[in-house]
Amino acid sequence: MGLPGSSNDHRNGIPAATEAVDRDVFPVVPNIEELPPAGTFSQPSTGRPLALAILNDPYPGNIHIPNLPEYNGTTDPEDHLSSFEILMPLIGASDATMCKILPATLGGDARQWYSQLHNGIINNFTEFSTLFRCKFYAQKRQAVSINQLMNTKQREGEALKAYYARYNTLAIGVTSLSVEVIVNTLTRGTTNSLLRASLIKKPPRSMFELQVRVMKYIGLEEALQDSSYVVPKRRRDSPPSNRETLQRPRPTLDNMAKTQKDDRRRDGPFHSGQNFTPLNNPRRTVLQVIQDKKLPVTWAPRGRIKPRKGKNQFCDFHRGYGHDTEQCEKLGRSIEGLIQNGQLKQFIQSSKGPDSL
Repeated sequence: MGLPGSSNDHRNGIPAATEAVDRDVFPVVPNIEELPPAGTFSQPSTGRPLALAILNDPYPGNIHIPNLPEYNGTTDPEDHLSSFEILMPLIGASDATMCKILPATLGGDARQWYSQLHNGIINNFTEFSTLFRCKFYAQKRQAVSINQLMNTKQREGEALKAYYARYNTLAIGVTSLSVEVIVNTLTRGTTNSLLRASLIKKPPRSMFELQVRVMKYIGLEEALQDSSYVVPKRRRDSPPSNRETLQRPRPTLDNMAKTQKDDRRRDGPFHSGQNFTPLNNPRRTVLQVIQDKKLPVTWAPRGRIKPRKGKNQFCDFHRGYGHDTEQCEKLGRSIEGLIQNGQLKQFIQSSKGPDSL
C-alpha cells in the first residue's frame, strides 16, 4: 500500500520536474542517460570527446592556429577563454573549428582532463566552454570590491609610479568601474599632493584623460628626483599656474608664541641688503620641490601676512595675499637654511651661467 496522499500522478511528476530543472539550470550539459555506464566512467577516453558532426566538419586549409599561451589548469579559465574567443573571429574560425583548436592550447592537468572526457560529449563550442569553466572554476580569480580599492593607499616612501601600477593591478578585478570611482579612490589613496590637487580641481572626464594626467605627475616626480634636472624657468611676473595646498606641521605650544612674534616681524618681502645664495630657478619652483620631498622647514601660518604694497599679490609659502612668493623673506631664509645644510644643491646658481647646475 502506498503512503497516504501518494498517487501515480505524483510519482510521474517527479521525473518531469527533474527534467525541467536540468533543462533550465544546465542547458548545455549532456543528458546523463547518454553517458557511458558507470563502470566505464573512470576509464580514460580512447576515442573522441568531440561529436561526429564536429569531426566531420572540414577544417579550413587557410587557417593557422594562433600562438596562444598554454593553459595548464592553474590560473583563471576566463583569461584563457577570453583570449581564445577574441582571436578566433580574426582568423575566420567556425564553431566546429574552434572546438578543434581549443584542445591544442591545453597542457598539464587541463590536457589530461580533456583526454578523459567521454566520446561525443561535446556538440558545439558553447558546451565545450561551459565544461571548461565548470572544471576549472576553483581557479577563477576572486572579484575585487570597491572597498578594497578604497583601502589601497600609497605607502610612505613609495613612488607614484609604483603605487599606480599596484593600484591598476587591483582595479582590473573590479567590475563596472567608472572613471568617477577611480578618481575618487586615487584622490584618497595617493600621497602626491600635486596629483591630488589636480584631480580635485579638475576631475578627468575619461579614462584616457586620467591616464595622461597621472603619467604627467609620474614624470614630474621622477624628474624632480633627478639631481641633474633643471626645472624650466618662469617669468617672475607670471602668476602661479596652480596654487597647491601646502601641508605644514602643526606648531607646538612651546614655540607658538615665538613663531607668531617672528611671523609678525618677518612676514614681509625681503630687502635687497640680505645676502642669499643666488638661485638658478624661481623660489616658487624651489618651494614645490621642498613640499614634494617633505624637506624640514617651518611652514608659515596660512594667510599671516601684513598687507603692504602688494595687496593683490599672492604668496605660495603663506598661502595668502600681501606679497609675491619671490619676495617672501621667510621663504628666502628657509631655502638658505636648507642650502647651508647641504640640500637643494641643484638650485644653486653657478658662475658659468644662470641656468647651470
